[in-house]
Amino acid sequence: MNAIIQDAAVPKFVEAARRVCHAIETLENSRWDPLLGALTALLAAAQPLAHVRVEPGDIELSDDADAVASTLSVTDTMFFYAVFDPLDQDSVLAVSLRDCLSDIYGPIKSGLRLLNEAPQEMPGVIWEWRNGYQFHWGRHLVDAIRFLVLVKS
Repeated sequence: MNAIIQDAAVPKFVEAARRVCHAIETLENSRWDPLLGALTALLAAAQPLAHVRVEPGDIELSDDADAVASTLSVTDTMFFYAVFDPLDQDSVLAVSLRDCLSDIYGPIKSGLRLLNEAPQEMPGVIWEWRNGYQFHWGRHLVDAIRFLVLVKS
């Protein structure tokens, strides 16, 4: 675990994770600046996790998006279009900001809770965050950032 903690990418990501959770938890409709700043910081902190050497853990982070979505102050009517597959021009689909934020928040908040209770689980949490970013919530992160940039314009 010490090698993981000493990797500079890990504390930066943990701090960005805390910041984005706070921004989502305290979000007020149409006050997008704090959320946009936190999401872009998370994106910048997530990419270096790809280079952190860590073995797969046996933990599974909660991603109960429906439970998270019900607690968000973002209305369910904030939909936008996203490209699912950039190589397929017919892969445009409607996405809600609420769904994007809940898919990001769920596993990140779950990992932070686990680290508070059991810091020795850091390798497993990093493994889960890294894979979640690469294969699931990272796409939602980019979509939410793109949407918020356009809304602010």
